[in-house]
Amino acid sequence: MTRRARGWLLVAAMVFAAAALRSAGRSDLIFREADLGLDDPAVHDLPTLVSAQMPAPSPAERAQPVAVLVHGFGATTFELGPVAEDLRAHGILASQILLAGHGTTVRDQAARSSESWADPIRTEVASLAALGFDRVTIVAASMGAALVLDLLARGDLEPPPRRLVFVSPLIEFADWRMRFLPLFELAGIKGSRVAWHGAAAGHWYPTRPAAALAELRRLTNRNRTALDVGIPIPPDSRVLVIHAEGDRTVSGRGLDRLARGLGGAEVEVVRVPVMIHVPVKPADCDRPWTAEEMAIQRELLARIRAFTSE
Repeated sequence: MTRRARGWLLVAAMVFAAAALRSAGRSDLIFREADLGLDDPAVHDLPTLVSAQMPAPSPAERAQPVAVLVHGFGATTFELGPVAEDLRAHGILASQILLAGHGTTVRDQAARSSESWADPIRTEVASLAALGFDRVTIVAASMGAALVLDLLARGDLEPPPRRLVFVSPLIEFADWRMRFLPLFELAGIKGSRVAWHGAAAGHWYPTRPAAALAELRRLTNRNRTALDVGIPIPPDSRVLVIHAEGDRTVSGRGLDRLARGLGGAEVEVVRVPVMIHVPVKPADCDRPWTAEEMAIQRELLARIRAFTSE
């Protein structure tokens, strides 16, 4: 690339960065690496795994349904806490996965590949199978769903569960800025900041380094290609997809691609009229929820519970 071309590319990147700042309505972009808080240890949730709690399950215990809960990008086990609590209250076992690079530091997350993020999913599914549990459902939110799809596409999830619940699955980004992330990086953007308030503080990373966002973008690009080819799953599989119609994080444009890409499976899509990304996360964790939003959360928890126990 010539010096002149590089100059024009840099100008374009700066224009995109300015547009991103205006569209965000506030300056959530970070231009100094020092502002990323790469070694901030404030997020420290731990996994809760059935395989560790029941190293020698009885025949009756092995016959119980088990849900493997997978949180999203920058989050922890806290995100799907209401799902875990509801399932356990109704006699269903729940493994709360903590993705690699999460619950530690932002630096740890940014230094890893998406394949590394997904390691705990593969390990727990294999461990449950080795212990004799054969009624396993994966319940995955947002990026967690993208990681599960990637594992399935690469044949790296054994045995592949025949029941999948995807809550707000990340196939397409709703935020247009993710499409132009390489230009933003060229303009000097180091990452972005997320405002977490109240009970949410300490359960999500408050910043998102550009390196981690770039890896997330690579993951979704790879998944879209895999879905277009077709991701092999057992022919009698059932998939429950929950999508919030007002979600500003993931777009509903990817749902048709998801259904087509899981050929042979029975895919049910439930659309709910809320603007909450992952509408089964703890209520009020980002802002006060309305009575309608809380009623929808209860309905979704009941639907996931029924699906998991079948």
